[in-house]
Amino acid sequence: MLKRRPLSVNTYSFTEAQKLAISHRNKPLIITGGPGSGKTTVLIESAIARINEGQDPNSILVLTFGRERASELRDAIALRTSQTMLEPLARTFHALAHSILKAEGHNPILLSGPEQEGWIRQLVDGVEWPKELQTAIHTRGFTRELRDLMLRATERGWSPEDLEKNGQKYKEEFWIAASKFWKSYMGTLILADADHGEPKERLDSAQLVWRAANVTRNAFKNQFKTILVDEFQESDKAQRALLENIATDDLVIALDQYSTVGRFRGADPDGLSEALAKFQAKGDAIQLSENFRASSAVHLFLEKV
Repeated sequence: MLKRRPLSVNTYSFTEAQKLAISHRNKPLIITGGPGSGKTTVLIESAIARINEGQDPNSILVLTFGRERASELRDAIALRTSQTMLEPLARTFHALAHSILKAEGHNPILLSGPEQEGWIRQLVDGVEWPKELQTAIHTRGFTRELRDLMLRATERGWSPEDLEKNGQKYKEEFWIAASKFWKSYMGTLILADADHGEPKERLDSAQLVWRAANVTRNAFKNQFKTILVDEFQESDKAQRALLENIATDDLVIALDQYSTVGRFRGADPDGLSEALAKFQAKGDAIQLSENFRASSAVHLFLEKV
């Protein structure tokens, strides 16, 4: 016999700042705070409070980074409500992007890292590379570096032409050769399904989000009344463009601008001020200053670093 795990009971009380954030409604809210300040807890409680007030849980979207984290947030909310949820309440940006493209009539196939590297190895001989790279183009390291270059360029909204122009501007001859490869690579990503003849588009993770940002219109914006975003400092330009397209008035963004760990994946903490400006102009901001994870001595040390 399967038994549902017991619900966790909150034994702590919220600070005044946390209470204000949980009760905030109908205009953008930016929540900032260091590690252990309760940002994620506030987002969870914000979702639960809205559901308890009668809001349809299917009108609430929680965005975060990483499938495991999304699963944890879904469980934390679902276990404290009996309301039926037709779709996952918490998702990654990539899962959301895939749903948007499907809803808009597209048929995307997300390329995994190994699949993408396999395509690169098949096509790498089709470009004339600089002599310094000739002995390296068939190595695993070169394949991964080339894949990473295309991903980082895509996350910044660059096209192969942009990569070529920047290669010329900054005298990066490797970028110029890579831009030619990138054009060839992109031409192979549109395939026809052998069984159904339906057009399918193979996209890497960065292309998936940009494509969704470019096609999203009112359909998804009208689907969600409330959007809650965790760890916004880990977002890249494509994810921020997607959020801007679907953002509602009841938007809550939580971040710690000093603890970005995903720069290697394209996270852009330097662009946070610009990304948040339009939301801050018509919304509010709350700083969570208390730390519930580390000792006061550790917290004081971190503030000084």
